[in-house]
Order: sequence, then C-alpha cells, then structure tokens
Amino acid sequence: MSEHIPPVIGEYAYFDNRRRETDGQYIVSIKGKPESRRGCIYSLPYKKENQPFITCHEEVIEKILLQPKPKIGMNQLNY
Repeated sequence: MSEHIPPVIGEYAYFDNRRRETDGQYIVSIKGKPESRRGCIYSLPYKKENQPFITCHEEVIEKILLQPKPKIGMNQLNY
C-alpha cells in the first residue's frame, strides 16, 4: 500500500481512528462536498475495499490544516 502522508490533492482521503493518536490528522475538503470538512490520516491514488475502522471520504480537493497527534494520551493522565 502506498499511503501518502500528508494527503495528496486528487487522491482518496482515508480516516483510520486507530491511527489518529499516533499519526495526527489533516482536515480536508472533499469532492462533492467542498463546504464539508473531514478528518484524513492518509490518501491513496485508488479507492480500496471497505475495511473495519477505515472510512473513505472520496477525493481530496483541498488540505486545510494539520491537527497534530496529542502530546499526552488520556490513559497517561494522573488524577
């Protein structure tokens, strides 16, 4: 698999919640819904079959910003 991080404009945007804390995420606009913002971990030049935990958001038309990975995880907090 040739994942592109950061996502590439014109490729399919993918979000994998399991990787959000380790990789951070980009906020992107997608084809067909440019006013809508979606979280994106990586992009691929092709649309792959559905897999558990992974969402395809169609083609990236604009990268908005990077939300960096959290510096501290919720399970690392001391109460």
